Amino acid sequence: MRFFFFFVLIAVSAFLFSKVEAAYSLVPARILKKARVPYPKKAEMLGKQGITWVKVKVGKNGKPLQVVLVSSSGSASLDKRAEEIAQESSYKPEMKDGVPAASWLLFSIHSRLPKSVRENLSEIQSLKEKISRFPSDRKLYGKLAMFYMAQSNWEKAKEIYQEAERKWPDNPELAAGLARVDLDMGEKVQAVPDLERAVKLNPKDLTFPPILADILVGSNHLNQALPILKKAHLLEPKNVYMLQDLGYVYYQKHLYLKSADAYRKALALKPDDPALEVNLGNALLNAGKFKESIPLFQNALKLEPENPNLLYSLGVSYFYENNLKKARSVFKKTVLAMKVQHAPSDNLATVYLELGIIDFRLKDDKNGLNFLSRAYHLSPGNPLYISSLAKGYYNTKHYKKAYPLFLTIAKMQPQNAQTFELLGSIDSVEKRWNQADSDWKKALKLYQEQHNTEKVKKIGKTLSRLERLLKERSSQNNGS
Repeated sequence: MRFFFFFVLIAVSAFLFSKVEAAYSLVPARILKKARVPYPKKAEMLGKQGITWVKVKVGKNGKPLQVVLVSSSGSASLDKRAEEIAQESSYKPEMKDGVPAASWLLFSIHSRLPKSVRENLSEIQSLKEKISRFPSDRKLYGKLAMFYMAQSNWEKAKEIYQEAERKWPDNPELAAGLARVDLDMGEKVQAVPDLERAVKLNPKDLTFPPILADILVGSNHLNQALPILKKAHLLEPKNVYMLQDLGYVYYQKHLYLKSADAYRKALALKPDDPALEVNLGNALLNAGKFKESIPLFQNALKLEPENPNLLYSLGVSYFYENNLKKARSVFKKTVLAMKVQHAPSDNLATVYLELGIIDFRLKDDKNGLNFLSRAYHLSPGNPLYISSLAKGYYNTKHYKKAYPLFLTIAKMQPQNAQTFELLGSIDSVEKRWNQADSDWKKALKLYQEQHNTEKVKKIGKTLSRLERLLKERSSQNNGS
């Protein structure tokens, strides 16, 4: 019996003890995965290390709710990094009786420089000491600058190169190093004189001419870029990028045949480059080599069949090759492509103008007027579209519609002799003889200033006939 009671006592005690344990079950919050945050560059350059203590309030869902800095490392940038790590890390929340609860978690974050950085800093210190002992050793300056560049400490690297250049002003390696620092810092304007000096001091070095030329081209200093590109091309005739820049510069200077030659050489070295095909096509198009440009645009369109710029260039090539039906077909595709891509209204107006001109040449006056009218309504302030539509109406004898448009052009372009000539013609048709006389006299004066003898002769004859007519009408009126 005693044994029975003893067993019951043990069982009850164990049950009660388990209940007490459960009542006080507590599992503290902990970090599941510490976030990785890059080492601050400034701290890295200065060789800063340290330990930051932070306190994080971890929510029930394991998300950090608040981060408090408890003890500083001595570096503001390292402390900020520690706070970012604490904020971006993932946590397991505190568990009370198996239920997650919000709680505070205190832990430290060690900021220790990577081994490679520590070695770099050690080498920098060693080089500084060597320079103080051997100040005439130029190579030590270059090495020290390179170590600073490895740290991305461009300001320090620049200081070292500038100090060395004051001692050795005609050294090509130092000029080249300073140019590299300028480029890495993004100081392209400052890089230009340094690059020019590097090129001048070492003219056979192929590294810097294309870089210098590229910067000059990018800043639209084409006259400065051209001689550098020419020399660089002689040194390295198979450099595709220099040929591209050379083609671009010639194109911008309207030397289209030379541009085409450069792009053709580049394309021979890089035959599968569609951008080169397009550039060559545009150069040939502007050089008047329309037939040669057509297959280039066709090849480019195989890759980009809906490219409105390519379609337009192909349409222009067909137009000047006098293949008007093909030009019209391509321009209609251009309109569709432009609408899909929501092209600017001025671009669309240009294509409508081309279509209007083509339809007039193909004797389809109705469609011609329709397209010219669309161009005008898309850009009603553009004198080109106003004039084109006015001439369209004039050629189809819609004089009442043409006349106000010509008057608008006359106000916008008071030196446009043809406008006054055509206004005079409409006045003559409408029997506004005095107004016709005034308009033709303005046209005559402008043609005389332009030394257009053919037009002066023609308008002169027209005015003579009109003056005779006016005299006859005057004498008839007086006689009656």
